[in-house]
Amino acid sequence: MARNFSAIARQFKEQEYSRTWKGKLWLLCGKFFALYCVIRVISVRVVSSILLKDLELFNSPFAIFFSEYQQIAKETHLLI
Repeated sequence: MARNFSAIARQFKEQEYSRTWKGKLWLLCGKFFALYCVIRVISVRVVSSILLKDLELFNSPFAIFFSEYQQIAKETHLLI
């Protein structure tokens, strides 16, 4: 019972804090950070796919390894 009360009290304090300007600023920072993370994931995915395509032009062992990896990833649906 005491645990439930403390959880409810904590949740109430969090709700009160989210209504203040500091809470709204904190929420806005969190949303910007989430957007930043999504952009970084997409950009890494795009850049890595471009680099893998460029590596296929060369006959280096590195390029052969990554082209084989890309083929395996496509077959196992690991690559989007």
